[in-house]
Amino acid sequence: MTTETEFEIVFRGTRHGPFAPLDAARFVHANVIPLNAAVRVIGQKRVWPLRRFPALAEASRRATSGQVMASVREHGDLLSDGADYTPNHLSAGERFLALFWGVGLVVFTLWGIKQGQIPVVGGTRGATVMIGGAGLWLMAAANFLFAVACVVSLIDHFDRRNNETAYRTVLMVIGALGLVLMVLAVLLGIDESWAR
Repeated sequence: MTTETEFEIVFRGTRHGPFAPLDAARFVHANVIPLNAAVRVIGQKRVWPLRRFPALAEASRRATSGQVMASVREHGDLLSDGADYTPNHLSAGERFLALFWGVGLVVFTLWGIKQGQIPVVGGTRGATVMIGGAGLWLMAAANFLFAVACVVSLIDHFDRRNNETAYRTVLMVIGALGLVLMVLAVLLGIDESWAR
């Protein structure tokens, strides 16, 4: 037997509840609790915005406009939408590394463009493959994309909304495009490359 999720409604510094899911929706509707109120899922420390819980938010909207509360399923799935979500978190060290690599890639790429060649691979005994010509601009574009990926990961850390899937998709697209551009840069810039 599974226990039902319970909620506390926090409004104007006062905690109300705990409520079973259906009772929480009824309380929100009956008391015209606004969307800027907060909800705490019993058993968790974090307080969530009421708008994160679709059924509770709907009960609030209906009460505000004087409508009767819509029927809410007895099961708590819709009410606990935000309960199991944890925003992406990067430690201070990871945030520093993302910023360091993002800025470093931009500076390194701009330096390479000024030199007319971007070093790509360090081999044995200091051998380095240099990409120039048409490959230079493709490699620059790939490096800028990787720098953008670093910035996106930082933005994701500070964005507390439940949209991790969108960020993952963006990072996958940026990474795939960057790798394609990098391979093309090596292929097109190979005639301009030499080992040192």
